[in-house]
Amino acid sequence: MKISREALVAEGLALVEERGLAKLNMRALADRLGMQQSSLYWYVRNKDELMGLMIASLYRQALEAVAAGAARCQRLGGLSQSLPPGRRRPPAAPHRWPRALRAMVAGLPGE
Repeated sequence: MKISREALVAEGLALVEERGLAKLNMRALADRLGMQQSSLYWYVRNKDELMGLMIASLYRQALEAVAAGAARCQRLGGLSQSLPPGRRRPPAAPHRWPRALRAMVAGLPGE
């Protein structure tokens, strides 16, 4: 079975979200994908590289959400300027982090 590296990362994130960071291992990921554990090493060198790719993926998602939120805030900000001064309130910025990111951050040393 051939998969993309992005699909591997997505499945890793789903595994962390379902079971927690402590349960992330290459064997569990391989089982989830219906592959042999050794086949995963064609895509990533080790668990550390997998986790780095997962963090990078979450970071990209967060940046995209912030950019979309900023555009939304600009549109709402322009709209709020058309309201009478007593009725103006700043729009709430979206800050929803995926549960997988919260799980990864909670599992970091010192947290």
